[in-house]
Amino acid sequence: MRKFVRHPSDFPADVRVLNEHQDSHSVQMKNISKGGMSCEVSVPIFAGSQVEICVPSVSKECFGCGEVAWCRPGRGHFQLGVRFGDAETAYRARMVEQICQIEAYRRECESREGRFLAPDQAAEEWIELYAEDFDNQFTADDNGLRF
Repeated sequence: MRKFVRHPSDFPADVRVLNEHQDSHSVQMKNISKGGMSCEVSVPIFAGSQVEICVPSVSKECFGCGEVAWCRPGRGHFQLGVRFGDAETAYRARMVEQICQIEAYRRECESREGRFLAPDQAAEEWIELYAEDFDNQFTADDNGLRF
């Protein structure tokens, strides 16, 4: 059983391997939780590697560090699981989670209701509707979010 709820995400991110080469890789986040994140990357990054995680669409600064927990081959890419390293990273991940949820809400309004919301409008609505109960309102299932 999972310790943390996974929140679906579809944001581009960068993962920088903290080694002598400081290799940086563009990744596509798939889900994120307080404990870690999964993403797709074009090259394997070995389990145990220490990495720094950035989400350029959210902030120019990296939001934290983690350790690669697993790396599995996929079709034309590798699936990567990153475990967050400390409470500060987990806190920042929570902020990224909220941004992901707001974007999912914006897309949902567009597809279900035909409403096209600007990001700031979506944020205002989402905060009013869901922020207070953030941890309990959203759960992940195989198809994404359940509102």
